[in-house]
Amino acid sequence: MQQNPTNEFTAEQLELTGSLITEQDPEALEQIRCRIIAMVQHSSSKWLQTNLSIKLGQHFLTHALYNESEFWYAQSWTYATGNEELRETVALAEAAALMNRRLPFRALEMLDNYLSTATSDSHNQNPELLVIRASLLDSTNQLLEANEAYLKAIEVCEAAGDTLMLFQTFHAYAHFCYQSDELQTARHYLEEICRLATEPNLDWLVCQAKAQLAEIYAKLGDADLARTTFNEARQLSYSIPPLLRGFVLTVGMEMNVVLRDFDAVQQLIIETEQYIAQYPSPNLEGNLKGFKAFVLAHHKDYRQAESYFTMAIAYNKENSYHNVAGMWQHQLGLMYLEAGLFQDAAVILDEARENLSTSFTFDTVANVVEGLATAMEGAQTPGWQMERVLGWMSEYYVRYTGFIKKHISHINLLRQHEQIRSEEEIFQLRHGEIKDANNRLTAAVNELTALAADKDEMLAIATRDLQHPLANLETILHTLADAIRTKPEFADQLDDVHVMMDVVRRMDNIVSTFLDFGRTLEQSQALVNDTVDISLLISETISRSTSLLQQKKLSVIQHVPKHCTVLGNATLFNAIADNLLSNAVKHSPNSGTITVSVVHTHPAGIQNKPHKPRGRQSRSGHDAVVLSITDQGTGIPPNEVVNLFTKYGRLSTTPTGGEPSTGLGLYLSQKMAARMKAVISYAPAEPHGAMFLLTMQPA
Repeated sequence: MQQNPTNEFTAEQLELTGSLITEQDPEALEQIRCRIIAMVQHSSSKWLQTNLSIKLGQHFLTHALYNESEFWYAQSWTYATGNEELRETVALAEAAALMNRRLPFRALEMLDNYLSTATSDSHNQNPELLVIRASLLDSTNQLLEANEAYLKAIEVCEAAGDTLMLFQTFHAYAHFCYQSDELQTARHYLEEICRLATEPNLDWLVCQAKAQLAEIYAKLGDADLARTTFNEARQLSYSIPPLLRGFVLTVGMEMNVVLRDFDAVQQLIIETEQYIAQYPSPNLEGNLKGFKAFVLAHHKDYRQAESYFTMAIAYNKENSYHNVAGMWQHQLGLMYLEAGLFQDAAVILDEARENLSTSFTFDTVANVVEGLATAMEGAQTPGWQMERVLGWMSEYYVRYTGFIKKHISHINLLRQHEQIRSEEEIFQLRHGEIKDANNRLTAAVNELTALAADKDEMLAIATRDLQHPLANLETILHTLADAIRTKPEFADQLDDVHVMMDVVRRMDNIVSTFLDFGRTLEQSQALVNDTVDISLLISETISRSTSLLQQKKLSVIQHVPKHCTVLGNATLFNAIADNLLSNAVKHSPNSGTITVSVVHTHPAGIQNKPHKPRGRQSRSGHDAVVLSITDQGTGIPPNEVVNLFTKYGRLSTTPTGGEPSTGLGLYLSQKMAARMKAVISYAPAEPHGAMFLLTMQPA
């Protein structure tokens, strides 16, 4: 038997292992299996025995021959004994196999057992291991850990230049984002795969990406694009391993349920039954009953639908797929509501709420709670049960917002790490030859610019994705408030609902602030400091605030010259001036006065500034143009001045009219001022109030 000491497959071995995937004739396939098994048995190379055993395990898995697959994975562990590199290869392969069989708990246990006995820490930089473990954490509802692991995997893939693993990580992370209702984020990553993965050997990955994109397009309301994209995925599925065809069929049924196209669902059910007859899949068979129930419920055959829903729920509960069980329970509860069975609906929807409690599928959870409230009202449920649901929703909302904040924080951290890595690369290039260094420096800068744009886009998408669930939550809270408003026994709970509504409005205000800041920076990307006449811009700023001023009966005194030019950016100046004037309005008493002034002065002439500005000072030794906006409010307590211009800086002073305030406005304004080489500072007004000063360079 030919041996290969280089730890690589020979041409003959590559051809044989490739034929395991492509050969369709059963007799020819059996001959190929026998030849590979003979190679394993007669080889003295542990590397060859291990990797051929893995290939056989993967092959039997794709044909749903699970006992044979497990036998060859067990053999691969035996051959890999004593070799850490081979053991890591086996761990990765078996984890992927168990994950494809929908056995995430077993896969995670196996992988963690391997990691606990590994003698090397190379797995910390292995992209494939990181993304598989992230997927398993996701599948077992350890979502915060999964989110961190996915972003770590993306970072490692990009650093290593491993394009294939980067695409696979994008696909897995897109599925994670989809399950967390971050549809735009998921769409971004899946479209990147379809755009960049153009090699024929990546058709299997593009097929899965297109299938998931189709369902996302359906949820976003584009039915035509959804159907077109799914048909492309379906066509590709006939040229890839059969195991993936089951995935495409499942997603197709989910997509058509979203589109309410039950004829298409029925057609896919028939096709899936034919597929299962050839490639048995307990997971697919269990959930197929749920899709049959959908069609039966649509045709008002509630008794049969109830039976099939119950079987789908039982299968997923028995196999610890609590999220999926919760989703089928939600659909059964909606059917009970449609049939007027409020008591049954309340029981099953409460179980759905419990099963979904560890996930962040916010839209689904919101719909479950809304349906539960309707069912409880229809069933005239006792008040203490309604109180329990309110308390649970409050706790879930806190966990959800915490997850989203940490999610955005991880994206920012990933961006910072990549910027540091790019900067270190640039530093090293300076020690090379001038010509080569300049060429590579240009490439590194372009890469860093593109990276910054990509991460800004990810952050913007994640922020926009927050708006929809927040709106859903506010709607639910209004529904609950309306349901209990006229019931005296729920007076305390009504107060709790109002508190929760205030929290939601505050969160929505934070999201709006982030989006406004992003749009402002996008409009001023060139950042060419031009000559700007701020006199006209100030007048327009005051005009934009007319309605706010009238609400509190405020007057504005202007000390602004007819013309005053500075070096700056009109878009940034408008955003800063709007924010400073808005702050003055918020903190002014009714019928008060706001003073807006512009003066030419030397920076040293600005006295009585207890807060040292956090930004770049005006050019030393030159005149400056200073815009000041002064209110007659209570001012800033001296011991809190240090909190100004800091992220989420919290002050004891509150708006006089109960207006929303996030603590981000001054921080973001200072950032924008720095980009036009200006600075914002604070001084107390006499006899009381606050004065904010924007110091700029004169033209």
